[in-house]
Amino acid sequence: SEQQEKGHFAMEMGIAMVCSAMLVFTLATQLPDSLKLTTIFALSLGLDLLSDDIDAQQEFGDRFRHLGRYLLALAALAGFGLSLLRRPHEVYIDLITAVLAGFMLFSVFREEVPSASRAHFPAFLLGMLTFLALHLALSGAE
Repeated sequence: SEQQEKGHFAMEMGIAMVCSAMLVFTLATQLPDSLKLTTIFALSLGLDLLSDDIDAQQEFGDRFRHLGRYLLALAALAGFGLSLLRRPHEVYIDLITAVLAGFMLFSVFREEVPSASRAHFPAFLLGMLTFLALHLALSGAE
């Protein structure tokens, strides 16, 4: 029903807004010192945001295009504004990072990991080897 779709959209956007605000709030304290690593980090974050945007457009259509992406941008700006007003204490950074990591794991297992019948091992192997190559190439960059 229309009411259920609105509720689902509100819940998904609310969770995404809180996560975006928390991520941006703590982000400046955790950026790598190296310009190379910071650039790769920014690129990977940008690609993730683009992927999330495309997924949300497919799931929510016009509702996301007309409202959702602006709410997410507003949440990120709110997190950035809060970080300018107050630097988070290390305990809060650790707590927020743990919450975000837990949410990411939950989200990946819920949405990204296919069922065993749809699993594609070569794609998994390619992703793992690519990550390993990036890790090895960048391990000396710090």
